[in-house]
Amino acid sequence: MRRFYEEEPEVLWVPPEKRMHFKLFEKGFPFQRPVEEAKRCLTCGPCVSCKACLSVGIQDNLSVVEVNPERCSGCGICVSVCYYSAAQSKEVEDKRVSFTDMFRCKSCGMCVVACPSNARRLVGDPMDQKINEVYHP
Repeated sequence: MRRFYEEEPEVLWVPPEKRMHFKLFEKGFPFQRPVEEAKRCLTCGPCVSCKACLSVGIQDNLSVVEVNPERCSGCGICVSVCYYSAAQSKEVEDKRVSFTDMFRCKSCGMCVVACPSNARRLVGDPMDQKINEVYHP
């Protein structure tokens, strides 16, 4: 996701000579800017399973990473991008395929987006639906 990286927005301040009161002295952003910033936060990954997304209602549960062994080419890209060593590979019927150790998996989706053969997918991931609800009430 580095290609979408942006520096944090510059904070605009009310000049010191105009803040001789108890009001806020930071100028706020237009409505769309915080929404864009929040969207960036929700897509950066990887998740550390703090479950804050569950407690605030962004997600109902953590998704499960499912691997389709028929599509998996055994390239190992998912293994190299997994921060938690949850994506692993093994020999199955003279073919190397990947699998997910769900005890280590944090449902961050890094292996899913890295898979060139689309053999991995997040099952039960409501994030796209939640983003659409925010943008299209």
